[in-house]
Amino acid sequence: ESQPVSRAERFWDICVSSFLYFLFSYLITMEIGLVIAGAMGGLTRGIVIEAAVQTLRVIALFVCVYGLGVLSAMLTGNIIVAGLAFLVLMFYEFELKMILAGYCSEFLATYDGNKPGILVENIFTPLYHYSVGSTAECIGRLLALAALYFLLAFLCYRLRRNECAGTAVVFGPVRSVVRVATAVMAGLFIGLLLASIQNSTPLAVLWMVLFTLLTACIMQIIYDYDFRALFRHPLEIALSLIITLAVFLGFLFDITGYDRFLPDPDKVEDAALICRNNDSPLYDEKGHYLDPAAFGNRFMHLKNVEDVIAIAELGQEYTRRRSEHNPFYRASSGDETASSGDGSTDTTGISSVQTIDMGSYEILSENKPNQDFLF
Repeated sequence: ESQPVSRAERFWDICVSSFLYFLFSYLITMEIGLVIAGAMGGLTRGIVIEAAVQTLRVIALFVCVYGLGVLSAMLTGNIIVAGLAFLVLMFYEFELKMILAGYCSEFLATYDGNKPGILVENIFTPLYHYSVGSTAECIGRLLALAALYFLLAFLCYRLRRNECAGTAVVFGPVRSVVRVATAVMAGLFIGLLLASIQNSTPLAVLWMVLFTLLTACIMQIIYDYDFRALFRHPLEIALSLIITLAVFLGFLFDITGYDRFLPDPDKVEDAALICRNNDSPLYDEKGHYLDPAAFGNRFMHLKNVEDVIAIAELGQEYTRRRSEHNPFYRASSGDETASSGDGSTDTTGISSVQTIDMGSYEILSENKPNQDFLF
């Protein structure tokens, strides 16, 4: 094709121009706000510094989100599908992890959703990085993610052909991945919803399979703009069903052994007893308030680790027994938590143990009715 500028130069010129439009608009409105604050006598040095800090965070967020938008446009062939692709890429990780956390809470008796971990932290969600961490961490993560998005967008721009304009998704492998991923998430959501509301596993599996199949067919219709195309690429449909059923059954039967996990005593250095229903305040040597877990981590170092693990095993058994008789009973609604050395979290109905690798801490939280512990 004949163009007055190279494709690379045109791509980056458009990106830089769009960024400058945003930057000038944002700075002008920010300046107007500061002038108004100054005229009303509300402008202080702290406000100016905070405004500058937040400006840097917002600029980093815009660059990251804009990079994701450019990537969405390069993967698709029309503006409507590009908008849908942007929403999927923006929130897919967050929504999928929420669904998986729901499965953990529904099917794993010793799961404690209050602990941070892989189901809480997001890697490819700009809004998550904007909302957590210090300003330096926020800006660094957002700019690193933006660099990844712009690099992928530029590669897609160089590879896509002009005749792809108008198609739903430009690249064949991307169509397959998006179709399977969307169908799996839709099926898992319906399965979780019905399992938690109806408390009927067969019904949940049936509707989960139907919605997975329906979503995969709808995605193919969107790709081809043809209602007769709903059953094309049956291998993708089969893969969607296999992944959905594997995840559901894996949680249902606890294939990973999450509820039965106990640490190796040889990999635990010490332990701490924690009572979560103790209303007495806990403080450090400087008078600062500490929650029970932080207090136990800091001031208690018990060496009889095998006894701690034995109590934790009893707690796991108790929690599993309670959950079998009461489907709504979960340790996450109780008073104890437990974390393993690989970062997973367990909670028991009587006691809980958080195990970290050698050189770290193991926390045992014991909570019996009408019993208090003061450290």
